[in-house]
Amino acid sequence: MRLLIVVYDQGVDETLMERLGAMGVTHWTKTFNAHGEGDSGRKLGDAIWPGMNNLLYLQLEDDRVAEVAAAIRDLQESYRLQPGITIWSLPVEAL
Repeated sequence: MRLLIVVYDQGVDETLMERLGAMGVTHWTKTFNAHGEGDSGRKLGDAIWPGMNNLLYLQLEDDRVAEVAAAIRDLQESYRLQPGITIWSLPVEAL
């Protein structure tokens, strides 16, 4: 099993979740309104650094990781101004 942690611009939340749902991804947890700084700049949810991130935790079988990560990257590339998206993959054991 793998745990994908996806940090993404809040503005793509609905589209991302629709795409994952269409792929049959069902084991996930989400947190909202995360602050941070990355390649797309700071997101602190204020007038100086607007925008927020969400974090999505996905539990996947090993053989689904590449497919799901590619779908997320395809979504990112579909925008003219690409939203910030970071994906980490970790081994996980559900207890």
